[in-house]
Amino acid sequence: MSDSRTARVPRAKAKVYLNRATELLKAVDWALGSSNPDAAAGSAIHGGIAAADAFVIFFHGLRSKGTDHHEAIGLVRRCSSPRSDDVARHLQQLLDRKNEVEYEDREVEMRDARELATHARRLVDLVRSEFDE
Repeated sequence: MSDSRTARVPRAKAKVYLNRATELLKAVDWALGSSNPDAAAGSAIHGGIAAADAFVIFFHGLRSKGTDHHEAIGLVRRCSSPRSDDVARHLQQLLDRKNEVEYEDREVEMRDARELATHARRLVDLVRSEFDE
């Protein structure tokens, strides 16, 4: 499955990515508690990306290295887990808002940040449950 848009990563490194996602969720909580929706939304998105990387590494020893993060959704869907569709769905929700949150000239609302935080938490929980089995 490895090609120029993926990088081989030792399966044991999946925990590094899951730990990164967990730390980013702590940043989300801090940012929400500090009424900082931009930081919360950005951390939620990047936490979800890190969790999806952990998921794919866990199953395939690969992670996406393409510039389009949406390519990772296809890698997630190819994982042999009953959780793959749910992980992909939450990742899709996060990635669909990435450009808006990071590059557009409108402010992120707290309700948007909370929604993204919910998707990130669910995604991280799904991935963590894979590791716990």
